[in-house]
Amino acid sequence: MADWLQWRYFAYWFEGWQQKRMVKKIPQEIQTWSQPIPEDQWAKPSKQLHEAEKITQTYYQQGGKFGGKDMPIYQLK
Repeated sequence: MADWLQWRYFAYWFEGWQQKRMVKKIPQEIQTWSQPIPEDQWAKPSKQLHEAEKITQTYYQQGGKFGGKDMPIYQLK
């Protein structure tokens, strides 16, 4: 049991050490590119998606089930 715990701790420590070492090796361009974009640049849902969602929510509120034979299929216009 003690051996297992020792190796488990070593694996945990080694993984953390590897992560810290890897971050130092990543080029600055990749680190900058990896940063999350500002919220004002996020993609916005389209009108068609909102319409399809309304149809789907209505169907489920009326007791419809996923894969039912009367499940609505949204047709793009």
